[in-house]
Amino acid sequence: MDWNDAKVFSVVASCGSLSAAARQLGMSQPTVGRHVEALERALDSRLFDRGPRGYSLTEQGRELLPHIYNMERAALAVMDHGGNSENQIHGLVRLAVPQVTSSYLTRFLHDMLAELPGIEIELEAKNDFVNMARREADIALRTEMPQSGDLRVKHAYSVEIGIFGSPEYVAAHPEARSEERFTKCEWVALQRDVSARSVDWLTRKMDGRRPRIRCATAAHVHSAAEHGAGLCMGTIAYLKDNPRLELVSPPVSELRYDYWLVSHAELLNRQKRVRAVWDWLDALFERELR
Repeated sequence: MDWNDAKVFSVVASCGSLSAAARQLGMSQPTVGRHVEALERALDSRLFDRGPRGYSLTEQGRELLPHIYNMERAALAVMDHGGNSENQIHGLVRLAVPQVTSSYLTRFLHDMLAELPGIEIELEAKNDFVNMARREADIALRTEMPQSGDLRVKHAYSVEIGIFGSPEYVAAHPEARSEERFTKCEWVALQRDVSARSVDWLTRKMDGRRPRIRCATAAHVHSAAEHGAGLCMGTIAYLKDNPRLELVSPPVSELRYDYWLVSHAELLNRQKRVRAVWDWLDALFERELR
């Protein structure tokens, strides 16, 4: 059995389709399919049922998956042991945070590296589910509290959403400061598959109309609004110091979000570099956002 085939198998099992697994692995979809087929040939077993809704594990696949996870954890433990001493605070720590949070967090990375000079950071901005069981990240920031797994979870902070526009746009459109904003102003918003909750709220307020500009990332939404394309919604704590955007509404009571710090309990207990970054982030959120 080829270890690379096994790793691809575990990602397909997690994602449920070749296309999603290919995006996560940075491979082409045919390459992912070849790895799965090679593993099935090596084990002489059909591991997935292929259907119009994706790939689902067969009974043989469900029996195999825990063994693959155990192999992955063992391999990661070997790499940890072979690297820097666990008692030293240096080495790589991988962070996974939602896209909307990444731009905010990058403002503070210089301070983190100054206080933790031996640390290296890989920051991944993604809204997709991060599988902590497979160590896709050392520390994750999530908008939903995980319900299972040997994880350490701590409430990081809560945020409120407000409505923003560029100073020039707001001056030219005084209705931006009133409820008329929903019928008389242009809007820039996220695509619904990125943030269904906020987009559905805005669509209701706009009587079913859709914003004329819809973006895949919050950074693009904010940039368009900064340049006068219309009003946008944004996290007040993240945007309050942005001179190119002006808050024109009180917090939207229906749109309050909780964020959770998540890591493996074993990592926090055993890897001082991970614990150091966890504690640094916790202190940052306490100081800036709670």
